Amino acid sequence: MIIIFDLDHTLMNSEKFKNCLPGIFKLTKKRFLCEIDIYFKGKKDLYSPLKHAVLRYKNGKINKKSYVKTKNKLFYLAKSTNSYVYSDADRLLKKLRQKNNYLLLLSHGNCQWQRLKIKGLHIKGYFDRIIITDKKKTAALKFLKNKKEDILIVNDSSLENKEMLDFLGRGRAILIKSTHSYEIKHNYKLHSFKQATKVIMNNF
Repeated sequence: MIIIFDLDHTLMNSEKFKNCLPGIFKLTKKRFLCEIDIYFKGKKDLYSPLKHAVLRYKNGKINKKSYVKTKNKLFYLAKSTNSYVYSDADRLLKKLRQKNNYLLLLSHGNCQWQRLKIKGLHIKGYFDRIIITDKKKTAALKFLKNKKEDILIVNDSSLENKEMLDFLGRGRAILIKSTHSYEIKHNYKLHSFKQATKVIMNNF
């Protein structure tokens, strides 16, 4: 079986991870979110804390010394991704590997930031392939189009799940509960990662 895992909000507690960012930028959460709207969402750009720091420096909101400090703290945060991976992830991935499943980590976001987050992951060794994309995930799945194996998608985005299943023309999906789970109307049962782990280990 081919099992496709998302990273953010699926294998790791991304809300807890992101909650570190306002403090690193020395901003209130309200101001931090406001700047994301201005610098990224308003321009339909994928968020990157590193780019955020650059933009704050270029716009005169911080001096060079503060910029360097912020950047170093962001690199340190990216290296600490293991601290935010769900405790059941290692056990689940290890068992799936033992059953000879093909494991794919498919992560969407700013490629530079996602690469930094994934670089230090202790669970990355379980995956047969890791793909990072800033485009639609379906574009990264063309190599699976003609494969005959069953497919399982474990992801927190209801929209992405639908798009991937429609593109592949087959498969099943387990939807992990997050703010992205409600992007479209669906009939999926929502799971915490712990609940999803139990379902997967008992059925796949």
